[in-house]
Amino acid sequence: MGKQSEYWRAREKAALEQNEKREKSDYDRQLAEIYQQMMDDCDADIQKFYARYAKKEGITLAEAKKRADKLDIEAYGRKAERYVRDKDFSKEANEEMRLYNMTMKANRLELLKS
Repeated sequence: MGKQSEYWRAREKAALEQNEKREKSDYDRQLAEIYQQMMDDCDADIQKFYARYAKKEGITLAEAKKRADKLDIEAYGRKAERYVRDKDFSKEANEEMRLYNMTMKANRLELLKS
């Protein structure tokens, strides 16, 4: 085997390695774009949950977020079980469950983002 064929093998190997690096870089970039789009979609959905809740309750978006932040998920979960068991469909129960449901949906998306 001559020096010329070694040269061409080395060039071919270098070209293949370069193509692999470029493909990996393109793949990583596309994957990052997909992740970012998914994060943006989650953020948009979370905002929609808050906006729908705020509109239904006649409050501001900031107030809806404040209510959700204050919500004790475990306590409301127990309340939800009690409301269902007792078939309590009062105005108060419905208002509390709307907040609970909206918060659970938003938290689920926040967890997905994490």
